[in-house]
Amino acid sequence: MVDALEKGELVTREPDPTDRRATLVLVTARGKRTLETLTEARTKDADEFFGRLTDQERTALRDILGKLTL
Repeated sequence: MVDALEKGELVTREPDPTDRRATLVLVTARGKRTLETLTEARTKDADEFFGRLTDQERTALRDILGKLTL
């Protein structure tokens, strides 16, 4: 996965300055822009999907899902 992200110039690998056995995976500027674009699209889709619910229905759904994920 990291290889593909690196090939797409979305992340870079750098040695960890405090642990020579470890490698840090850092998000590039291009990766940050891509993440922002994806986040905006997901938010828009979620707003459209859940926009059909009333505030009361959203609260109920949030409560139910919260119980199921514990």
